[in-house]
Amino acid sequence: MRSVCILSIVISVAGCTHEALLDSTVATGNTLVDLQSRMVLDNLAMFRTNPSALPWHMKITTGTVQISDSVTPTFGITWPSVSRNATISPSRSWQEAWTVVPELDPDKLKNLRGLYREWASQKVFNANFAEGALPGASPYGRYGSRYVWALTRMR
Repeated sequence: MRSVCILSIVISVAGCTHEALLDSTVATGNTLVDLQSRMVLDNLAMFRTNPSALPWHMKITTGTVQISDSVTPTFGITWPSVSRNATISPSRSWQEAWTVVPELDPDKLKNLRGLYREWASQKVFNANFAEGALPGASPYGRYGSRYVWALTRMR
């Protein structure tokens, strides 16, 4: 009976690991868009503050999601006063990570500078973005005390 109980616990934990890995992978994938939006909006806030700034950019190359579950059963019998005990110690290890590479190519950075200057110009910015001392929407970017965010409908 004990072995059936232990086997059912191990099988149920394996199913939980699968679901946790699935959910975590999807959530980690969603952070890719968040990271890219934040990078662009941070740069835009920087160019609204300083049009001569040097943009920064990261290439996200790989991502990993790792979930490990383990269950350690312990059984004990004490003799001579015959008592039995059983414990189960579950544990979960969870890791999510992105590998990023900074953009260092001077021509690409120069092109990015031109794009950010254009988008930070008053006419283009006012048609598509807003700014303030506190974020007014999400996602938002920040440089110093300046926050910027996209309007709901970009033109």
